[in-house]
Amino acid sequence: MSKIKDYIANNNGFLAASPEEASTHLGDADVIAYQGVAKDDFRKVVEAYVAPPVNIARRYTEYDFGSDIVVFSSLRNIVDLVSAPPQVETPVGTTIDPEVLEAAEEDVELPTGNQPSDTTWF
Repeated sequence: MSKIKDYIANNNGFLAASPEEASTHLGDADVIAYQGVAKDDFRKVVEAYVAPPVNIARRYTEYDFGSDIVVFSSLRNIVDLVSAPPQVETPVGTTIDPEVLEAAEEDVELPTGNQPSDTTWF
């Protein structure tokens, strides 16, 4: 549940303190959520919202993020956005130091150029 709260806090979302407060943000926020005892009243407020007849209007659907919080979102991929791991930004223009590999020391005798070879070349 904390993931959805983090997403709401860092994106275009609103966590309503009361069901009536949600009505002031309907149509403006991508995600509207409520955590409290009046969950059914909150659902009624959001379900009563009528989006204007334009393509860019937000139309809300309820998503299940646990029984403690009621979440309505106009984003179709809200579950993926909330559950995705945070992206770590890598600096551009930096290089990673090469990895140094140490060879294992073995008792290997290397041939020298003056010794005869057992291989016969034709």
